[in-house]
Amino acid sequence: SHTPNAALKAIASTSNGTVTPPLPDIVKSLLSNAHLAYLSTCDASTPNNVSSHLSLMRFTYLPDEEVIIMSTNKHTRKFELLKSQTSVALLVHDFGDVGGCGSYSITLNGGCAIVGED
Repeated sequence: SHTPNAALKAIASTSNGTVTPPLPDIVKSLLSNAHLAYLSTCDASTPNNVSSHLSLMRFTYLPDEEVIIMSTNKHTRKFELLKSQTSVALLVHDFGDVGGCGSYSITLNGGCAIVGED
């Protein structure tokens, strides 16, 4: 069976404020070289939307489109939450692969859409 993908449009939040596309070179470098991120969603079916869900995700960054692609099994709570939400947060950290010392972390806040669902 086909595993649908969730696409996250990149909007980076940095210590200096919010950065929107086109993203700075250092952000593009981190997204191009890192492959793991923490995806945060919120369960809107709970009272006051208080139930959050955190998942470790493998991702691919498409620099020409400034889009992040993540794949997940569609028979999971994470997929159900992604289908019902219009925005998510993604934390990407450099574990030493980009700058050599693991000195970069960015939080992306953006829209999420399911693509390729059968």
